[in-house]
Amino acid sequence: MVVPVNRVEQTSDQQPITSYSGNVEIIEMDRMRKLIAEHMVRSKHTSAHVTSFTEADVTNIVMWREK
Repeated sequence: MVVPVNRVEQTSDQQPITSYSGNVEIIEMDRMRKLIAEHMVRSKHTSAHVTSFTEADVTNIVMWREK
């Protein structure tokens, strides 16, 4: 079980100091997971990520078709 990080602080030499609470097991990602993560981050930075919705009230058309 991995416990979320409670706090991350930066020191003057830019090394993050991380504190954990409870039983914590940190498992380094294997090569495949690292490659997948890097690809997902690269994709997010290079591809447009937009969702667009268009709504139309077709109640009258449905009622007309049902007649």
